[in-house]
Amino acid sequence: MRALSIVSGIAVLVLLVALGYLGYIVYQNMPGEPESFGAQDNVSSPGIATEVSLLNGNMRFNHNNISYYIKKCEFDKYDNINEAFQILENETKILSFYRLQNDKADIVVKCSPDSIQEDEKTLIAGEGGPIFTNGTLYPVVQSGFILLYNYTECEYPVVEIHEILHVFGFNHTNNKKDIMYPISDCKQRLSKLYADYLKELYSIAPKAELYFDYANMTKSGKYLNFNVLVLNKGIIDANATLDVYEDGKKRDSFDLNLIEFGAGKTFSVKNLALSSRSAKLVGLRIFSDTEEYDKTNNVFSANFG
Repeated sequence: MRALSIVSGIAVLVLLVALGYLGYIVYQNMPGEPESFGAQDNVSSPGIATEVSLLNGNMRFNHNNISYYIKKCEFDKYDNINEAFQILENETKILSFYRLQNDKADIVVKCSPDSIQEDEKTLIAGEGGPIFTNGTLYPVVQSGFILLYNYTECEYPVVEIHEILHVFGFNHTNNKKDIMYPISDCKQRLSKLYADYLKELYSIAPKAELYFDYANMTKSGKYLNFNVLVLNKGIIDANATLDVYEDGKKRDSFDLNLIEFGAGKTFSVKNLALSSRSAKLVGLRIFSDTEEYDKTNNVFSANFG
């Protein structure tokens, strides 16, 4: 009877241990009261001081070797345009220009035989401007156009440089001697101010800038839910993944694929099982092999302790 009693006691103990372990497993996998964390981040644009007038501060192409195409221009204008690009290249020493034979170029130059009279004394010599993407640290010039009308040409390509500078985001000035004055004069020349500004702006390497514009995370028991908006405020595209960390260890990874500059992606996950419901520090990290201006804003974390 005593031996039977001992065996029965052991059986009960084993049963209690088993039930306790089963209870622990059930507890670990049961949803609990949801805990929520959220964040919203903003990225500011670094400015470059300048004395020149700008259409949009820090506007630029996202590359320094810029193509152009000349369409339907007479030989004298053709030569003037090539000279204008060469002058800009020589003065900035950081920009370079090359000619394409199709309109897929960065800058398309067209010539018109028409003469357009603004008033009795003023003849419109040309037009020019950029098509650009905003919402980036540096508004990105996607393409530029220049239209040159019939006008009295100068020995120095005043009009051509004026219109090219419009493509690069420069506005008119009130200085009659400045090449960006709205009325051209053959004595006007490219100011060192423009060359220095372009040199400084284009010495900044083109990079991506990925960050959490919005992030929200909830945890219920051992299950994690999150919803994020990842933006690329840089000036080049970037491939990215979203890594999930639990108490400092990588738990999972999700492919965000290509995020174009000036664009973003929303991504959400429901009921991602963590290793334990007692997990405290849960983090999200944007990872990319592409160079970025700032990677300190690639992390979002929540402490559920």
